[in-house]
Amino acid sequence: MNGLSLYQLGGGFTWSKSSPLYLEGNAAFSQYDPVFIFSRGTVRAEVPVVWKSLVGTAGIGWDFPIAKELVLRPIANLSIGRVVSEIAVAGGVADGETGQEAEFLRQGQLNAVGYGGSLMLDYEHYREAYEIDVEARLANIWLQSVSARRGR
Repeated sequence: MNGLSLYQLGGGFTWSKSSPLYLEGNAAFSQYDPVFIFSRGTVRAEVPVVWKSLVGTAGIGWDFPIAKELVLRPIANLSIGRVVSEIAVAGGVADGETGQEAEFLRQGQLNAVGYGGSLMLDYEHYREAYEIDVEARLANIWLQSVSARRGR
C-alpha cells in the first residue's frame, strides 16, 4: 500500500524587546512508501519500498522594526538530515526474476548537512481581547551529502 506521512515540530521566539535576538528550531520526520514495478517481457514484479527521513534545523536571527507592529527578520539556518531506503521484497524478486538491479533501494543511506538563510516579515498585533500574528517567510538552504552508503 502506498502512503506518505509527514510530521514536523518546531518553534521560535524573540528573546525580548530590548534584545531582539530570534532563535528557532524544528525537527521533521517523513515516510514515503512507493511501489516500483520491474518488468521484463511477460515477467512483472511489484516491489514495495520504504523511504524514511529525519531532519533537524536550527536558526538564529535578529528583529529589525519596520513599523510599530511589523519587523523584518533575517535568519541564518543550519540543517542536518538522514534518508534511509529499505526494500521490502522476498528473496530477490527484483533482481532474480526481472534482471533489474535494485541494490540502490536495499538498505541505502544518505546523510546531509546544509546552511542557508530565511527572511521573515512578521506582523504582531496583540490586544487584550485578541491576537493577530502573521508571518511571511522565504527560505533557502543548500544541502550537501556528507556520506552515502548502499547495500550491506
